[in-house]
Amino acid sequence: MGRHSRMAGTILVAALLVTVGCTRLGTPVTARTTEAGKKVVQMRAQSYEFQPNNIKIFDPGPLTMIIDNVSGTEHNITIKNREGQVLKSVDLPPQKTTSVSVNLPARGTYDFYCNKDLHATLGMKGQIQVGS
Repeated sequence: MGRHSRMAGTILVAALLVTVGCTRLGTPVTARTTEAGKKVVQMRAQSYEFQPNNIKIFDPGPLTMIIDNVSGTEHNITIKNREGQVLKSVDLPPQKTTSVSVNLPARGTYDFYCNKDLHATLGMKGQIQVGS
């Protein structure tokens, strides 16, 4: 393989990663409040995406995410605060449902993603909006 072919291949792979990595956030899904006052959202993890990937809660405090990993691959959800510090990181076994509770102490946007190699780059990420 010549130098130009390798360079073209590298450029193609880089362009693909940039294109795929640009996750579009869906319409915000508001977490439901249970009779006990608990904020809960149902989610799905599958190959390189979370559904929903844009979650909204009106007030700071605890949020429970019930995540169904429908793929045959282990995934993860890692949630960071506005300063980039990890608040919670939980592995999601294949073909299992996992309950993840996290405290979101202030208004603002919290990012979440799968920390497995290249999963976030390929689009497995989203955000939680706290506040109106």
